[in-house]
Amino acid sequence: MSTLKPHLPLYVIADLHLGGGAPATETLFYLFLESLEPEDNSLLILGDLFEVWTGDDIQSSLASRVAGRLNRLSQTGTEIFFVHGNRDFLIGDQFAKSAGMTLLDEPILVTNASPTTGFVHGDCLCTADEKFQRFRKKSRSRAWQRRVLSLPRFARRWLGQFARWRSQQHGQENIKQAPQMGDVTSEAVNRLMTEHSLTRLVHGHTHRLGIHVNVNGPETERWVLGDWHDHAGSVLILTESGLTLHGISVTPEKTMTWSEPLQALAH
Repeated sequence: MSTLKPHLPLYVIADLHLGGGAPATETLFYLFLESLEPEDNSLLILGDLFEVWTGDDIQSSLASRVAGRLNRLSQTGTEIFFVHGNRDFLIGDQFAKSAGMTLLDEPILVTNASPTTGFVHGDCLCTADEKFQRFRKKSRSRAWQRRVLSLPRFARRWLGQFARWRSQQHGQENIKQAPQMGDVTSEAVNRLMTEHSLTRLVHGHTHRLGIHVNVNGPETERWVLGDWHDHAGSVLILTESGLTLHGISVTPEKTMTWSEPLQALAH
């Protein structure tokens, strides 16, 4: 768990999956970062910044570009925080330092907003998928990660490609056989919110953009960030007094546009 008092507004993004074959997403990401530079603010990346990550020592031009852009933003005074996702849980201190960002353990509790707001990547809430949860528990252990990172680079690259393919296969199987396995469970959401006395929770991972109310009793909320794909993404903005959730997109002229704030879903 991490308790945080970031500069507000806090911008929150998740599930960019950079390196997944959509160059327009990288362009949109850089345009978004440039839009933050003039302000006194913070940025929280809720995991899956990259499609796959097999170690800080495996260099790529994409990783270098992303680290450079993030570091440039941090030099302007913007605080940058990162939470591991299910695709990039091997990002370590070396890359974080080069990107000017701070690694955090989830859940993150932002206490200088009203009410205190909790943040997680979201995969910990998908407890109906028992097979994935077993892998998640194993892959987040330090001993398992040390063993993987001790493998030769070529072996880790192969494992990354295999894991990406297997994840896609697993996701397709879930969609056909049990679509609910790809979403959070109310039991996991209620447990997390109750344990940390939260009335507002934010997560990504499921790619199911939306705002849900009365999720753990009256006046409780669950805000879900969407994934970034091609030329579009989503951004949540937290201030002292509230939250807004927006869609963003890049135009053919390489400029960024913002949508009006999304409204809560009817239940």
